[in-house]
Amino acid sequence: MLMGTFSNYTTLPKFHEMEKNIMNIATTIDDFFTIGSDEIRNQEVPDMDNTTLKQNEKILEATKMALETGELTPLVKEELKYTIQTRRLAEGKEELQVQFEDPINLELRPDEVEKVERRRTQNRLAAQRFRQKQKSRGDELQEKNQKLLSENLRLRREIQTLQTERDRLNHALNEHMAVCPYRNGGQQFIIK
Repeated sequence: MLMGTFSNYTTLPKFHEMEKNIMNIATTIDDFFTIGSDEIRNQEVPDMDNTTLKQNEKILEATKMALETGELTPLVKEELKYTIQTRRLAEGKEELQVQFEDPINLELRPDEVEKVERRRTQNRLAAQRFRQKQKSRGDELQEKNQKLLSENLRLRREIQTLQTERDRLNHALNEHMAVCPYRNGGQQFIIK
């Protein structure tokens, strides 16, 4: 799998050395499967610089992890790293030097912890007051709405009563005007 990836770059001089190193790595991996990891680590690897030795170590670690877990993911990751490096070298770019730094875990001082805790408490109390205020405001608005609805209903009933009274009085006036001798030329009065 590894050798097929790098075979396209054999014409470049820098890649002859890399191909030789990869062949050594592939041989090392084959030996790892047949001999075992402890014997391979103790063998001397000829003609390799420090970077290649680190790469071999990474491949051996990936192989060991693959054997332990039963998954090829670690080996695939290493192959992908080497493929990316090879492409970069083929394009005339420098090798990538990837370094992962462990995140710094800073612990807070006691006064900072107290300050954070105080702020949390204040925030909790402020949120509680806000929720209470919202609830009481909602209750007030609901009560006010209920009063306004009741007042509206009362006023509508009063309007209905007054309209009925007006209609009754208009009817009585018209009946009276029909028989009244003092009417104004027979006109009917309508109260609006």
